[in-house]
Amino acid sequence: MERAAGAMSRRALATKLCGMALGVIGLGACRPAKRPPASGERIVVLSPALAATLDDLGVRARVVGRHGWDMVLDPSIPVCGDQSGLDYEALLAVRPTVVIVEFNPSDLPQRLVRMAAEQGWEVLNLPALGLSDVVRVTRALEERFAPGAGLADRLEHLSAPEGALERAGRVMLVAGEQPIAALGPGSVHHELLVRLGGVPAVTEGGPFQELDAEDMLRLAPEGVVVLLPRTPRSAPGAPLTSDEVGARPGLALLRGTPAAERGRLALIDDPLCLTPSTSLLRVAADLRAVLRRWAQ
Repeated sequence: MERAAGAMSRRALATKLCGMALGVIGLGACRPAKRPPASGERIVVLSPALAATLDDLGVRARVVGRHGWDMVLDPSIPVCGDQSGLDYEALLAVRPTVVIVEFNPSDLPQRLVRMAAEQGWEVLNLPALGLSDVVRVTRALEERFAPGAGLADRLEHLSAPEGALERAGRVMLVAGEQPIAALGPGSVHHELLVRLGGVPAVTEGGPFQELDAEDMLRLAPEGVVVLLPRTPRSAPGAPLTSDEVGARPGLALLRGTPAAERGRLALIDDPLCLTPSTSLLRVAADLRAVLRRWAQ
């Protein structure tokens, strides 16, 4: 792998990881529509990550429209858009007071802007790529919908480095199976590893780097954490042993690495583990526990 090969922009990485995290579910456009509340604040949230944060903030009862790839809200809530675009007829039908989206500022649909002005909707555009962005977006949603919830502060302070975690060795974070890819500099997960006090095995290249056998030999990670979301709304199983992680056919590249030889392969399968949202609080707790175990 040349260093530039397989590397993506941070926005492309977010799209890639979103597809990996959401590919296990259908778009939900054919699900029955739920009648929205008759009065009060009415939220349409057209981002799976922002919906996850709203859910953690305890305001799901106010949501009347969702993204087609949403993973946390009631499936009967009408879909008002998906990766292919916004459904303006559905938006009009659910009569929102607030529409929450996640676009680059230059990509914000002008039809949405015009329609919001005509209908009196508030539009919140809250893109998030890095860990600091997730903190900022969480704080904005918290201040607007759930003052005092404290999740933004928890995200901001979860990353106090723990010097002892360096003893876990050089750790690689990977996502997916066949191919597997290292989450490198520029990814929110790489940033999380560093801010927890871990030592990354991947220090160069882009945020998403597809790996081959030569790469694994060159990088020689001493620990590997695989982020592989299980099906949304499924219950967690017992943690897999290092041997069980290495035995997965799609992770064959991990065999023979120093990490496998030392029994330092771990799986984080939270359904939202690749989603840049308040789910990172759970990912951080899981990752810290793994690093502590390896550092002993």
